[in-house]
Amino acid sequence: SASDTDAMRIASNGVVTFTQQPVGISAGGLIKLTSTTISSATNQIAFNSTYINSTYDTYKIIFTNMSVVGESHDLAVSFSVDNGSNLATTVGGYSYRQITGTDASGGHSISAHPLAEDTAEEQSTSAGISGEFMIINVNNTERYKYTFSNAITENGGGANNYYGYMSKGVVKNASAVNYLKIHARNSASAQIDRGTAILYGVVK
Repeated sequence: SASDTDAMRIASNGVVTFTQQPVGISAGGLIKLTSTTISSATNQIAFNSTYINSTYDTYKIIFTNMSVVGESHDLAVSFSVDNGSNLATTVGGYSYRQITGTDASGGHSISAHPLAEDTAEEQSTSAGISGEFMIINVNNTERYKYTFSNAITENGGGANNYYGYMSKGVVKNASAVNYLKIHARNSASAQIDRGTAILYGVVK
């Protein structure tokens, strides 16, 4: 091994530690940074510069069973370059397809990154939204930042009425993004009343 050192060590308890990157194994992966589970209704789930910083260029959120109090509320993600003091200009769009039917459409020119529509939980305990979200190049100070998400939800309009969503967005700011929040986008007073969001840093 390099520098005449052991590349692999086996402790007495059987734990294997690599002191060098094994050949043929990528260094990339997800590092769990923090998670939030809603125990009482709240206006937003926010991740600030404690977690969104220069450590990683790409961040990923896995969200499960999230819903907003009442029907006809949409979940979205907004961003900041000053740790939440002001929201950065963002434009997003989405397409959706009904999984249990033929409805299909989309939306555009939204001033946030849309995750899904009508994420109420009243129809059944399986309602709400689950999926994944990603923002890349958060530390790039020359270009805008791109966002992506995929999600599935039981639409608040009826039980067993499932939809799939694909969304994309652009954070139109060349400064480093250091804050993001998940919130209801069509009502400032609407609250998230259920769900879990796990934030990961993506290792290159």
